[in-house]
Amino acid sequence: VFVRIERATESLRLIDVKLRSSFRVAGIVKVKSGEAQMQFARVLPEFGPTVTAITADGQASVLFVPVGGRTAMTRTDFKRVTPYDERFEVKLGPLKALDF
Repeated sequence: VFVRIERATESLRLIDVKLRSSFRVAGIVKVKSGEAQMQFARVLPEFGPTVTAITADGQASVLFVPVGGRTAMTRTDFKRVTPYDERFEVKLGPLKALDF
């Protein structure tokens, strides 16, 4: 795992993960290689960095059948939304008991 941090703003810039050696999962799956990378950027100055790009690559075999793939995702359209807890501005009144 390699993590890069920007010193000036003390914010996260990059996380890079690479598999050092192969391993088996449940005896039938052998993971041969794998790596992933997450890039971060500060979209708004008042908030922390957010994920802007993810790339992943991996090779494995399931019952001696080779499988693998590569994927890349990039985010460019960011929108600040209201957090769930702050969506409703409900003011609680005094506690009352119900008469039956």
